[in-house]
Amino acid sequence: MAAVTLSKRLQTLARFVPAGSRVADIGTDHALLPVYLVQTGRATKVVATDVHRGPWEAARAQVARHGLEGRIDVRLGDGLSVLLPDEADVIVLAGMGGMLIERILSAHPDRLRGVTRLVLQPNTDAARVRRWLRDHGFCLVDEELLEEDGRLYEVLVAEPGDGRAPYRDGELPEEELLEVGPHLWRKAAPLLLRKWEAERDHLARICAQLARAESAAAVAKRAELERQRSALDRWMALLQQKEAAPPGRDALP
Repeated sequence: MAAVTLSKRLQTLARFVPAGSRVADIGTDHALLPVYLVQTGRATKVVATDVHRGPWEAARAQVARHGLEGRIDVRLGDGLSVLLPDEADVIVLAGMGGMLIERILSAHPDRLRGVTRLVLQPNTDAARVRRWLRDHGFCLVDEELLEEDGRLYEVLVAEPGDGRAPYRDGELPEEELLEVGPHLWRKAAPLLLRKWEAERDHLARICAQLARAESAAAVAKRAELERQRSALDRWMALLQQKEAAPPGRDALP
């Protein structure tokens, strides 16, 4: 049977899986990524899990259709609970909120033993995931911002190591790099400006709504959102300065 075709988002995740890995795809849905990883040799074995019975059954059917039952083990269960320690080299957590990714990674630390890479794609709260990695002995080694069907996705790649290393940049404070993404910032990722423009417009609409409220809570919330808008404006100006700098010269003093 022909190799499965992946979306741009799943192709990006696959690219960050080193060839010959043992992979755990948590929240696999229809198991498209595991099938592709095995078919292309990026994975020697995959544990594909889902907490919901419907996607689990769909994943089992997908694996059977491609005759890969001996290489892909589809399991029903929550997060890392269905894994054994030292069972995976690479763990993929994609298509879920950052809070859920944090909860899954925190719930069973022994299941992270032997893991050499995390490939994470939070739909929300990417900064929260970066903080978890920094505080739990994982070094953020790469990031990618991609667009698919009009939506932006952030992919974070981490390996065991010094969690603070990516933030020793000097151009932005650590807390701001946690929000921006240290590798996205260094690459001057082209989509960052579009991402920030959308965020700034969203914050402006909320602030306009809050301006009509007079409660102390509304005033405080508006002040916080205005602070975030100011940060976005500053990041956008700095990024444009980086992009405009001549080759071989630093964009910032």
